[in-house]
Amino acid sequence: MEPITGKKILVTGVTGWVAGPLAESLAAAGNTVYGAARFKDPDTRAPWHAKGVKTVGIDLAAVAGVQPALGIDGLGGLGRQVPVAGEDVGP
Repeated sequence: MEPITGKKILVTGVTGWVAGPLAESLAAAGNTVYGAARFKDPDTRAPWHAKGVKTVGIDLAAVAGVQPALGIDGLGGLGRQVPVAGEDVGP
């Protein structure tokens, strides 16, 4: 498997145990990584910025607009399957 590099990737749930390390690894590999989470306290964003992850707030109910708005190449959602650009993921 070839490494993923040079892509724009959105990782949801970035403050979680799985998504956080994934986002860090993707950023370290030379990707532009957007990390989405609730981020209730603005100070919780700074550690992610230091790791090369750009924090974002998104509405997953309106996720079809996320891919074009950020111009992302991939979307990683580890808590549930997330549709991208109108995809139907079923029940």
